[in-house]
Amino acid sequence: MKNKILIDTTTPEKQFEQHLNIIGNEKIIFSGIFGIGKTYFLKRFFKQHEKYNVIHLFPVNYSIATNEDIFKLIKYDILYELIVEKKYDIENDYNIINDKADFYDIYGFINYNIVFLFAYSLHFIPIIGKASSSFLEKTKKLWDKYRTKSKEIEGQDDLVKQVFDFVNKTEKHYLLENDIIVTIIDEALKKLKQIKESNIKKENILIIDDLDRIDPEHIFRLLNVFSANTDDNVNSKYKRFSFDKVIFVLDIQNVRYIFHNRYGSATDFSGYIDKFYSYEVFEFDNTTEIANSVDKILNNIKTPEKYKKIFNLQEVSFVRNLSSLVLTVLIKNNTLNLRTLLKFSYKEYPVPIYPIKFKNYVRHENSRISIIIIYDFFKSIFGSYYGLIRAIAKSRKNINIETNIIDFELFTGMLLLVEDYENHNFQKNQSKEKSYVYQCKELKLTFYYSISEYNRFINREFGGNIIKVINEQNQEIEINFKIFFHILHKTFEKINDLNKG
Repeated sequence: MKNKILIDTTTPEKQFEQHLNIIGNEKIIFSGIFGIGKTYFLKRFFKQHEKYNVIHLFPVNYSIATNEDIFKLIKYDILYELIVEKKYDIENDYNIINDKADFYDIYGFINYNIVFLFAYSLHFIPIIGKASSSFLEKTKKLWDKYRTKSKEIEGQDDLVKQVFDFVNKTEKHYLLENDIIVTIIDEALKKLKQIKESNIKKENILIIDDLDRIDPEHIFRLLNVFSANTDDNVNSKYKRFSFDKVIFVLDIQNVRYIFHNRYGSATDFSGYIDKFYSYEVFEFDNTTEIANSVDKILNNIKTPEKYKKIFNLQEVSFVRNLSSLVLTVLIKNNTLNLRTLLKFSYKEYPVPIYPIKFKNYVRHENSRISIIIIYDFFKSIFGSYYGLIRAIAKSRKNINIETNIIDFELFTGMLLLVEDYENHNFQKNQSKEKSYVYQCKELKLTFYYSISEYNRFINREFGGNIIKVINEQNQEIEINFKIFFHILHKTFEKINDLNKG
């Protein structure tokens, strides 16, 4: 069995626990960029804190047909989670009584018609992306009662219709106190809070995850529904559901863009969103810990045996060091997320090998030029050249990275093999290295470098070596992070323009 790569979350755990324990902090927006590990963090956090009963929902999995469906599906999803995941014993809480209940006495109605209500609710289980079989298994006794009761009222179709019509009528008005499913959920949550383990007072928490990945119509409607149910002038303690806290999981910047796109850039987003959190938005940022785990992740990316001499991330080498450096920068600048990088863990990366036709009819296999092999790896991570180059361009604007890697001369020399290939055309002097001059107009720098060819195992590879770098004051300078990343950007653009094949 594969061992999971664990990212240290100690710091954000302490921060979130403090945030969660703020008095009166009942509505929480948990914000973080896509793929940073918000869901992983929350599941791990609440698993370690047994004082909470957590219902964790993902509306992005719903098959929503109309704007009116979203809150209805939320209710049935909560009901499903209570019965299937939280093992709420609803069969013992509701018994079939003999006397017909008053349809406008909500508790009597539920008690009398519970089996029909569950028959009705079964329709929604596939729509919320859950397994009907699990729901049926947990409510077997109710279905047995349903079959028995169906026989008892055989021929009384009007009674069954009346039950379903009543459910439909109340659900059209989701703010009504006599909403049947809400009442069942409310009673179930109250009972869960009464179950004490180790004398710990339990709290009920509802998490609505991936909120910014659903249709904009549903994002704001769902927020408004919960706000309407929890405003101070209605009832501040989530009386319609017995949840002590509701956590909305999203990227606040993404929701901001969606809001302005929908309502106009002049519309006040802050004035709108602040009613959906009690204290302040909790900004989840684990990029430092993720960046520190890059080498651990690279160690678990495999290479086919026949290509290990060319591309091997499990050994210290130019390929490994440059990959680690660039990926760390991209993660710290939020242009690469953890989810994307982890897709490559414990998998074999299929190294692409192909010929490249340079200008002047020069042709070389990409395996002879390490930076092209690295470029292909990065492009596969982002899925396309455009995704990669956008990440590189964005990271260039905010380079403030501390690193122990100081081999920028080596890295930049290898970049110039491609960036300046029209100048050197891969020509070398057999008796001594030949020097070339590369002018970088944007940085107003002049690079003096040489190229060489060396044997690396069974492969003959090209190498680039920086001799010196001169600025416009004719002073020799060292290559820093900003210079290196600028040349990296230009080199990746040049590689994309090469004639491959």
